[in-house]
Amino acid sequence: MTFPGAKTEILVCSPHPVIREGLVSIIDRDPVLTVAGDAGTGDALVELARTLRPSIVVTAHVPPALDAMRISAALGRGTDPRGRPRVVALVGDLDHRELLEMIQAGVRGIVLEDMISSELTSALRTVASGLMVLGVPAIDSTFQQILIHMPSDVRGLAEEFRMLTKRELEVLAHVARGKSNRRIAADLCVSEATVKSHLYHMCRKLNVTDRAQMVVMAYEFGLVSPAKAAAC
Repeated sequence: MTFPGAKTEILVCSPHPVIREGLVSIIDRDPVLTVAGDAGTGDALVELARTLRPSIVVTAHVPPALDAMRISAALGRGTDPRGRPRVVALVGDLDHRELLEMIQAGVRGIVLEDMISSELTSALRTVASGLMVLGVPAIDSTFQQILIHMPSDVRGLAEEFRMLTKRELEVLAHVARGKSNRRIAADLCVSEATVKSHLYHMCRKLNVTDRAQMVVMAYEFGLVSPAKAAAC
């Protein structure tokens, strides 16, 4: 439980003591963040998280994708999603497949290991607020590649998608293909303001905070097929 004025508690994990100490120092200097503990392995982190119940865990492993996904999965077992720590991974470089797998595994923040300290703490505050952070260069291009290569696992529409209107579903299909608001407006013969309004209402109905999360949901539930994205 978080009380007014309380700091966001974070656990830090890295096999390298110098990196752990550096992260602890950076995070503890932030006025709204605090390090509740640190660990040298993913297993130790999971055990510590079950005891301390932090809001966020930060991992700095090599390879980052594998450990971040394993930690995210372990933290989620038998845990109420509302109380599950959000995983933030520090990475050097990722290919499209690794990025996709990390997102699907529930990693909520993917940030570059060479970012400056203020960018890191800003990313942690953003994740703590409930948003997703994907601090990877050329993320729009990366997402388009993700959408093209994502496997088509059609499991039927989620209840949230059934709340979308026919026009909103059309807008979502265009968004999933990487089109800008201006291009979508032109294709659907509506104004940009109308497109933005549709996106706002869609985010509320789907309980997401940005178009990236919306697109991931659309592909996970087979609403838009990779073949169609690749053809655009």
